[in-house]
Amino acid sequence: QLDMYSKESPEEAPAPLKPWFAIPGPVAEEYSIAFGHWASLEGKGTPEGIYALDTGCCWGGSLTCLRWEDKQYFVQPSNRHKDLGEGEAVAS
Repeated sequence: QLDMYSKESPEEAPAPLKPWFAIPGPVAEEYSIAFGHWASLEGKGTPEGIYALDTGCCWGGSLTCLRWEDKQYFVQPSNRHKDLGEGEAVAS
């Protein structure tokens, strides 16, 4: 079953949820995969060949790009401050 509402990191997700990339299968073994829309990963914690690109730029994190040819990351810090707790980020 796929959960489209949980936004926690894999370590904080409620049981029995686990990230899609932790489920064995032929796709991840045969292909390189780049994905986004999971900012709580902060671009870390994925297996080899799977590249998390969402590093929370709009929440004050960084904008991350991946050069596909050599799989090198490029990271640019956001020009926004981290969320102040009221649901709004403040521009710097």
